[in-house]
Amino acid sequence: MLSKLGSPYPLWQLICFFSLLSRCRARPLSFATAVTSKGRVLGHQGRLANRWTIPFAKAPVDSLRFSDPVSRVTLAKWVTSFIQSNIYGPIELTSGFCLYSSHDATSIPPACPQPRATTATSEDCLFLTVYSPKGATSSSKLPVMFWTGSSTAFGLDGSDIASNQNMVVVVPQYRLGILGWMGNSNLSVAGNYGLKDVILALRFVRAEITAFGGDSSRITLAGESSGAEIVKSLLVTPSVFSMYARAILHSAPLDFSDFSPALADTIGAMTVSRLNCSSMTCLRNATIEHILSVQADMNNEGQKGALDGVREVEPVYRTIVDGTLVQNEFGDTAAQGIGTIRSRVAKKIILLTTMKDEGAFTVAEIFPSTASPAYFPMVIERFFPERAAAILGSGLYDPSLLPNDDDALRDQFSRVGTDFVFTCATQQVALNLTRAGYQIYLGQFDLGVSYYNDTAPYLIGKATHQDDIGLVFHPNSIILTRAQRALTSEVQTRWGAFVRGASPNANGYKTWSPIANEANLNLLELGSNAHYGLSNISKTQRPAVCSLSSGIWSRV
Repeated sequence: MLSKLGSPYPLWQLICFFSLLSRCRARPLSFATAVTSKGRVLGHQGRLANRWTIPFAKAPVDSLRFSDPVSRVTLAKWVTSFIQSNIYGPIELTSGFCLYSSHDATSIPPACPQPRATTATSEDCLFLTVYSPKGATSSSKLPVMFWTGSSTAFGLDGSDIASNQNMVVVVPQYRLGILGWMGNSNLSVAGNYGLKDVILALRFVRAEITAFGGDSSRITLAGESSGAEIVKSLLVTPSVFSMYARAILHSAPLDFSDFSPALADTIGAMTVSRLNCSSMTCLRNATIEHILSVQADMNNEGQKGALDGVREVEPVYRTIVDGTLVQNEFGDTAAQGIGTIRSRVAKKIILLTTMKDEGAFTVAEIFPSTASPAYFPMVIERFFPERAAAILGSGLYDPSLLPNDDDALRDQFSRVGTDFVFTCATQQVALNLTRAGYQIYLGQFDLGVSYYNDTAPYLIGKATHQDDIGLVFHPNSIILTRAQRALTSEVQTRWGAFVRGASPNANGYKTWSPIANEANLNLLELGSNAHYGLSNISKTQRPAVCSLSSGIWSRV
């Protein structure tokens, strides 16, 4: 029989193959199964939702490092090369219960390489994780929330909100830092690789989400901080306008501008020099340890204001307005005339939120202990040089206005950072888009769930950067207060309604309307009642600082 088959395989491989076949038939069903155009995937059956972790791109290593992501052709894993090479053609063991013909999508993937990582990392990190409610099928047509951020970070299990709101949640991973965002035209390093990773993941979701119970016509982009910056870039990237329906931006530092190609080249040249490289071959052979070391050094210098063109506390590696993929800078575009806005920004309904104490997170890192209020002018001149005169001359932030305690300087510096990097920038973008006819919802979190930064004493009791993530995803490992539980329920309910295609409103909660005008922002103050976690509607938000007509904030 073997001679008739003409098989070049030894007898032991054939015995192994048929042994695997017998195990396929004996294996009990214990996986969540989805059938995509790229193959069958076996996921984890959770208590609330099913979860699949899927590689949407080839590993960006070797010749694919510093290259655009490449989609995987198939997800199926064959038992041996014998199956693929058999003269009768590939033998597909996908009749309903065989593990060995399917992609194992049950495990959480490694995070993308980053300094000070607290979990396993690998350059082979281009995975997306899908959470789908139990019982969802390919005919369910559920709305989809596509959340950008670090998908292996604590608190980003999408099972809770997927189950509670009967929607599909997708969390993609993308390349970070030097590997994801560095540009250097001399060495043909285009940059924006992290953004391209997200776009490829979005294309995968558009093509395959039906298999997981989702509706490809109802995808809402969402993200926090750097994830929100990716969302803002997608709002001015015409090639993806048709791929999503709505957008949610949490804590987007809209005061930070994207890089011009020239500035990206300057930062890229410094980076390449520190890597001791002068060719793409060298960059692709550099160890990940060396890359992360240089990245950490560059970030430290950026934090100190030692890099020309990069303001202190700004990210050193970021989106490049390259004129091809990213054609415009979101914040700058939103400050243009109505015609320009309408021609360049995707006409989507957008939900924008910030935290009440955004700046406290950075202040706790810069000033781990108290400092004398006498240093306040010096601190402002260092971190906000272009605006120091306006800030110090306004009289709005003098530490003497606060109670006479050791934290007057940190509190006022936190307030300045919150106003100038987040609150005012977000409010003015929202107002500009509103004037151009966009439907914009504006919110502020007055209460949060402490993320990983709860060890800093200064942050206790503050609603600071990243503390909104837990309100969306409801981490089961944290015991929430009554107020936090109430606010988590409200946030999930409102976000669920928004993702489904309605307004972010539901019975039992205050009616939240889009921005009307500068005098009536319809600002939803989430958790403003700290005891019960109840929210309220306010007409204004920091008008003395943020007002378009009379405030002291303006783009620099």
